[in-house]
Amino acid sequence: MLAVTDSENVCGRCVQLVINDGRVMLKISTVDRQLNMGHHLNDGAWHDVRLLAQHGSASINVDSVNRTLKDVYDTTTVTFLMRLLLEIVCIKHVLLQQTILSDIKRQIKMD
Repeated sequence: MLAVTDSENVCGRCVQLVINDGRVMLKISTVDRQLNMGHHLNDGAWHDVRLLAQHGSASINVDSVNRTLKDVYDTTTVTFLMRLLLEIVCIKHVLLQQTILSDIKRQIKMD
């Protein structure tokens, strides 16, 4: 499993990003469709997998091959995924700020 959200209790949807049969699979619990990309990703080599939200659209990129999520999901689902990605970025930003502040506090105590 590459990533999973446990937001089903909050918004009724769970998002999974997994490798299945050598392909990346993006699955949303409330949507009948799933997106599959890539080939032979279980070969033991490093691969680049990115979920991107930019310029009002969302896409998935696997080893430099890009696919827009609008090809598979309706506008409501794409909007949900974009908001989810934004929340993840905001959480990472807050955690980074907390880490930096902790490091500064430790440095002040050492001086």
